[in-house]
Amino acid sequence: MKQVHKSGGGAWGGVRVNEKILELIRDMTGQEVMSEFSSNHCNEEYHLRMEIETSKRKVDSPAKLGEENAEEQKFYIRMPQALQRIWRSKCKAYKEVLSANDVKFEAGELYFKSDKIREYFKDTIDGILTTLRDALESSSSIKPGAMIVVGGFAESNYVIESLRESLEDKMIPVLKPDFPEKSVLNGAVLFGQNDEIIKSRIVPHTYGIAMTMEFNSRLHSNEEKYVESDGKEMANNVFRKHVTVGDSVEIGKWITSKEYYITSEETSISRVYVFTSDKKNPIHTTETGSKYIGHLDIEFPDIDEEDTDEISNRKVVQVEFNFCGTLLRVRAVSTCSGKTQTRELQIKYNEMFKEQKE
Repeated sequence: MKQVHKSGGGAWGGVRVNEKILELIRDMTGQEVMSEFSSNHCNEEYHLRMEIETSKRKVDSPAKLGEENAEEQKFYIRMPQALQRIWRSKCKAYKEVLSANDVKFEAGELYFKSDKIREYFKDTIDGILTTLRDALESSSSIKPGAMIVVGGFAESNYVIESLRESLEDKMIPVLKPDFPEKSVLNGAVLFGQNDEIIKSRIVPHTYGIAMTMEFNSRLHSNEEKYVESDGKEMANNVFRKHVTVGDSVEIGKWITSKEYYITSEETSISRVYVFTSDKKNPIHTTETGSKYIGHLDIEFPDIDEEDTDEISNRKVVQVEFNFCGTLLRVRAVSTCSGKTQTRELQIKYNEMFKEQKE
């Protein structure tokens, strides 16, 4: 398989809907009640979240039910005994609160109007559709034969029917596997057994190396300018691009080899800093959207004073990238005085863009 558009997405999954429903309950009971419940009754809180997940999947679209039946459909959640007890002890007017929110409480269950719950689905579904439309508009060569929906959110009938209704004009059928939640696990297992299933990927970021170069007033930031001892103006933290966001790269192949020249004869170790950027053409590694993801050191051997061959003695580092199944590999090679040294950096994709903690 070949990836034809970079991976993307956002907070548009079922968890976001679950959190909004939980927030609705929190608004009725109060933060103090929910804090005590969460702190002292962890198991029951877990069961409440699972109850929300299960009930959410039963919500149907008005088109499927018919307008009249859709208005009558109720969304109900079994309220844990501990939560009931804490709420009643801290809020004597809980019945008035239920009435004000148009919620019924019968036989230990909260009953909401399904229209209110459908509103929580809308933002999430709109986010999915916006992402899909952006992908289609960004490349005229992308002509999907179908949209395959997987994961827990695909268990929701309302989600599937809403997507089908919205994509009907584009003639894109929406398909759901028999076990959409298990499909994610099955796919991960298959990929783990044979990561060569994917032949090429579209890179989601721009990748490059930090370097210094002669200052260009039309290009570089004045904040990155410095002057060397000989009076030459230089630019620091320049982002030298190796791979551009949106490029198609062949999996497992070393690409974009570029050379970096070390000007100082006294340098014995060169550190190669690897960066990513959200931009297509970043200028500096310090600008917004750029992120440091790792480095590697390459050593230079001592040069024989009797060896006067400038070409063989010049200090050059050759850097290239390799996009593997779950790894980004960066290799630096130096050949100086007839000696070759190689260093390699491996970075897992799932660790590359974690929030860095101080």
